[in-house]
Amino acid sequence: MKRTFDTRWPRAILLCCLTLPLLILARPAAAEPGITSPATGAAVMGAVTIRGTATIDNFQRYELYLIPDGPLLQRIWLTTVERVVVDGPLFTWFTPPYPDGRYSLQLRLVTQSGDYRDYYTSSIYLVNQATIHATATAAALTATALPPGTTPEPTAVPTATATPTTTATPLAATTVLTITEPLPGVALRGMVTIRGTANVTGQLSYQLHLGLDNGEGFDLLRALSGTVSSGVLGVWNTRRWPDGIYALRLRVHLRSGEVREMLVSDFETVNEAPLPVPTPTATPVLAGPGIYGPRSEQTVSGQVRIWGWASGPGFERFDLHVARAGSEEWLWLTSSSQPIERNTLALWDTGRYAAGRYDLRLRLVFPDGNYDEYRMPGIVVVR
Repeated sequence: MKRTFDTRWPRAILLCCLTLPLLILARPAAAEPGITSPATGAAVMGAVTIRGTATIDNFQRYELYLIPDGPLLQRIWLTTVERVVVDGPLFTWFTPPYPDGRYSLQLRLVTQSGDYRDYYTSSIYLVNQATIHATATAAALTATALPPGTTPEPTAVPTATATPTTTATPLAATTVLTITEPLPGVALRGMVTIRGTANVTGQLSYQLHLGLDNGEGFDLLRALSGTVSSGVLGVWNTRRWPDGIYALRLRVHLRSGEVREMLVSDFETVNEAPLPVPTPTATPVLAGPGIYGPRSEQTVSGQVRIWGWASGPGFERFDLHVARAGSEEWLWLTSSSQPIERNTLALWDTGRYAAGRYDLRLRLVFPDGNYDEYRMPGIVVVR
C-alpha cells in the first residue's frame, strides 16, 4: 500500500514562523506618558484641547493642573479622570477666565497605591486679550482709513461687530483664585492671617484647607458662602499643629456643581524652635542676589523648590539653568522678568534627570547684555 504525506501542515508552520516576527516588528511603539499638545512655547487662546497619554502601571486616575508663572507657587486644579487615555484628548481648557501670561501644565498619574509621577509642559502663552486688542485695533484702522463722507461697504460690517466687546474680559476680572499671604518659604509662628481672593464666576462658596506639603491629610480651616476679593480668607492657628512644612488649598464650589481649587506649598511652622538670633554672617547669605536653596551637598528628589533672590538695580530678567556637576552643558529651567526676593525662583522636576550631582546657575541679565552670575554647586539628586 502506498503512503501519502500531507505537506500542508509543515507549510503552514513555516509560514507562521516567517510572518510572526514581521507582525511583532510592525506593532507600533507604545505612546509615552505625558502632554503632547499644547507644546512648550505654544501660544493658545479660547478653548484648548490638551492632548497626551495618561497611563501607568496599576493606574487609578490622572489629574491635570495649571501653574501660572510668577514668584508664588500656585497650582490650579483643572480635572481628575479615572480612565486611561492613550494619545488622545485629556481635557478641554476654557482659557478666557484666566489672565493672559505664561503658564505650565502638570499631568499627574496616580497608582492604586497612591504613588504618582508628574509630567510637565512649560512656557505656554495665553493670548486671549492680545488677540482681542489686535482685532479692535484693526477695526479702528479700517474705519479711519475711509475718506471723509464715505459710507462703509457692507463687507466692512463684520469688523465693526460686537466681537471685541463681547469678550471674556469681565470673566477675567471675576475669575481669580489666589493666596497672597503668607509667602512660601517664610517661617511662621502663632496666629497667621491668610489673605487672597476667592472670586469665580458662578461661585457659591469657598473652603480653605490645611494639609501636609505632600498633598495629603487636609483639614478644613474655614468654609464661607459668597466670595472674597483681596481680603482675609481665614486665620491659621499654627500652634494647633506640630512644627513642619504644610500646604494651603483654596477650593471653590460653583452653581454648576464644578469644583475648582489651587494649592500653595512650602509653609513652615517653627513654634517649638527658638527665635533666630541674627548673626553678622547670616545677613549677606539671605540679603542679596543668589540661590538660597537647595544647598550644596543637599540630597533632593522629585519636585524641588529652587528659591533665592533675583533682582537688583537695572535688572531686566533672570535665567536659571542646571548642569551636571563640573560641566558647562547648561539646560534651561526658567526665565522671568519678575523681580524675586527670598522666594521661589522655579520648580525643578528632578525626576527627569538621572541620579547624580548637579550645579545650578542663576544669571541676572541687564539691558546692555551684561549679567551677574551666581551658582550653587554639588546638589545630589537621588531616585
